[in-house]
Amino acid sequence: MTPRTRRAACVIAASVSLAAALAPPLESAAESYLWVHMVQHLVLILVAPLLFVCARPVGPFIRALPDGARSLVNAARHAPFVRRSIAFVTVPAFAWVVHVALVWGWHAPALFDAALRTEPLHVLEHVTFFGSALLFWAVALGTWERRMPAGGAIFYVAFAGIQSTALGALFTFASAPLFPHYEHLRTTGLTALEDQQLAGLIMWIPAGILYVSVAAFLFARWFRGAGPGRDDVKRKAVLPPLLLLVTVALALAPLVPRPAAAQVHTPAPTDDRAPQVYLSDCSFCHGSTGEGTEYGPDLRGVGGASADFMLTTGRMPIDEPDEYPKRSEPDYSEIEVRDIVNYVASLGQGPAIPSVDVAAGNLLEGQQLYIDNCAACHATTGIGGALTNEAVAPALYDATPTQVAEAMRVGGNGREGSMPVFGPRTISEHDLNSIVRYVTYLQKPNDRGGSGLGHLGPIAEGFVGWVLGLGILVLVILWIGERGESAP
Repeated sequence: MTPRTRRAACVIAASVSLAAALAPPLESAAESYLWVHMVQHLVLILVAPLLFVCARPVGPFIRALPDGARSLVNAARHAPFVRRSIAFVTVPAFAWVVHVALVWGWHAPALFDAALRTEPLHVLEHVTFFGSALLFWAVALGTWERRMPAGGAIFYVAFAGIQSTALGALFTFASAPLFPHYEHLRTTGLTALEDQQLAGLIMWIPAGILYVSVAAFLFARWFRGAGPGRDDVKRKAVLPPLLLLVTVALALAPLVPRPAAAQVHTPAPTDDRAPQVYLSDCSFCHGSTGEGTEYGPDLRGVGGASADFMLTTGRMPIDEPDEYPKRSEPDYSEIEVRDIVNYVASLGQGPAIPSVDVAAGNLLEGQQLYIDNCAACHATTGIGGALTNEAVAPALYDATPTQVAEAMRVGGNGREGSMPVFGPRTISEHDLNSIVRYVTYLQKPNDRGGSGLGHLGPIAEGFVGWVLGLGILVLVILWIGERGESAP
């Protein structure tokens, strides 16, 4: 295969892989499956940009332009300011840090979920993945005028593989789902945690193989003396650390955790008043008369509000007694939920399902009440966040008005680290309606200032402002320096 044919094949393969990653069915499936989303990211970070860089298509693309456009592009490429900017961004340390920081930053749960909710942010995520990966691989393979020493390029790629392995291992070994968006989705035969573990394995093993393969290719090219930029260091000096890297990766591969074996539930004594669905799914942990067991709390006196909240938010039932309940799609129909709620309410006096009138609440009062009582845990934007004792304050974007009111009236049912009870003496009915109205507003706020940036709050907005501001400032400094040097 001639070099021209090989480059054409690389461009075609890169274009096909990029189109496949961003079009249905992969794009549609990525909304429901985290592991599919990771495959999509793998293509954007590793496959497509690496193929494009191997093809070196910039020259042919420029030659294919009309004469006028080609002249403008060539003039821009050779302008001192542009050349200085390219020299700056192609510094290996800068390209490596920017790429790795973007990969880790966008996979932070808050930013990841925000990108799934906000399409412009999702597009920005994919663009920065692909753009930083193009820069990373161009520097690694020496396709710019600046060429790294071959030995340095090997470690440049190898250490990028190590950070990818670490990120994949973080997802794989996590004891609970990290991404609220996928916690709400129940897929047949695959829990949210298993979906996350599979996603971590994809980032760990296939991505690791690609990084190691490229590092091995660079080493082989250097060892044969065919690579550019030979070092004074002997070629054989890099062989022991490279072999050590491969050995460690292979040694860690078998440590992937396996799903725990399902626990066998022993049927509890029956109760004639209890609906069949309660006896089959709830009585093992809570007892047939709601008396509680070592696996679950006493339900006598918790009231219908608590049962309705746990069932309609999908927090119950759970697969294992020691599993922390997370929000998901409800398992029961409205009739089944009503039957269970009525039975739990009959076990003892407790808070009933509150009657909420959103229109009767005051939005401004609700904002102040929310800031005083809720924002410390659920954040000012309702996105939620991590608390002490490994507890998590959930996001409020999917909560219905009734569920918000129920959560405030029943609290966390005594679970460590969970929210307190806001009874009628603490929060009146009017105040409750006002808070619910404000939470409803947070779910679809009026972003008068432009993009909401996923409603991550003032810290994230400040971070974006600093990054953009500093980036513009650096470009202005480079421009001033270039003008100063060219001045007579």
